[in-house]
Amino acid sequence: MHDIHKFRNIYKLKSIYRFASVYDRHESAAEHTWSALMLSDYILIKSNLKIDRPKVLELLMYHDLVEIYAGDTPIDPNIGDQKKAEHEQSIKEHEAFERLVKELPEEISRRYTSLYKEYVEHKTLESRFAMGIEHLDAEIHEMDHKEDWKGWTEKFLRNKKQKYFKEFPIMMEIFEEHIRYLNYNGFFDEPKKTYDNYDKSHDIHKFRTIYRLKSIYRLNTVDDRHESTAEHTWSAMMLADYILSKYSSEFAGIDKFKVLELIMYHDLVEIHAGDTPLYPGMKDDDQKKREGEAFKKLIAELPQETSEKYRLLHSEFEGLKTKEARLAKAVEELDSSIHELDHKKDWKGWSEKFLREKKTRYYQEFPVIMELFQEFLDYANDNGFFTQ
Repeated sequence: MHDIHKFRNIYKLKSIYRFASVYDRHESAAEHTWSALMLSDYILIKSNLKIDRPKVLELLMYHDLVEIYAGDTPIDPNIGDQKKAEHEQSIKEHEAFERLVKELPEEISRRYTSLYKEYVEHKTLESRFAMGIEHLDAEIHEMDHKEDWKGWTEKFLRNKKQKYFKEFPIMMEIFEEHIRYLNYNGFFDEPKKTYDNYDKSHDIHKFRTIYRLKSIYRLNTVDDRHESTAEHTWSAMMLADYILSKYSSEFAGIDKFKVLELIMYHDLVEIHAGDTPLYPGMKDDDQKKREGEAFKKLIAELPQETSEKYRLLHSEFEGLKTKEARLAKAVEELDSSIHELDHKKDWKGWSEKFLREKKTRYYQEFPVIMELFQEFLDYANDNGFFTQ
């Protein structure tokens, strides 16, 4: 079996649901991972913290893979014995980790083993920062979902979360703004606190705009719903990491961190433009105009640091003038196809000819990507995916 089919195991994280809401459903662990990556980037740009940024990115990309088999255990005041629940979860996660590393491609398994050990031991600055980010991300996400706060108090929240942020002043600053927002808007099950001249001028409220990507849906299926653009972005990053790790000699000279950043930001424009799916007979003559208007709107809404970085990455990705941009584009196109190998019902009307016409131009510069695309086509043909 080609390793790409082992790699497909990571797509299961899109079907692991957390307590947090995304409007009419629960947030997936894959969506949480993507927004944590974005939050990390925002904070690192803003703080100029001396830290290994690529390592932080990798730790966050992989940190919740264990939940594929262990599931998520929320921090929730409505759980009777939180300590017991956390202890039971740690046992489940150890067992899940042992199972998962046997199922992943060798390169991913080896990297995941190292990153998982570093993350859970939290002895390095990077692992402690990553853990702080993933806890802070969960809080920021929930600022749009007051319905999830039943039973919460400020004391409980501080007892459970503050310890992860104390080492990093900017995280504590954002956490305190989060507390003020929750109090002012009556999120806690306790008397509402008042603040003189409270406003939402803190940049974290501008940053929250990016969380809308979790409710932008693509044509692809996840369970009984559509895949969100945030989930696609995370799995495309994982696919890029897999390819650049397994075939490192073929991609010598490629800036891996730049490729991952390009993918991480590439679909933000869909927050206002929506997704333009690829399917037989589809036409969208207004896509460029719609996305151009959406881009202008979005960069005006984001924090300055995020806006400036996004402007540069968007220009590079859309221009396809650098090898990193062309590889990022190829990987995100391939990710969409690999995801759909688990959803045969989505293939009505598709043909191999149509896929080759639409996709090959992105892959032909990279022999490894072409090889993976051919493996994908062989699987689709052998399993009767094409209906024409």
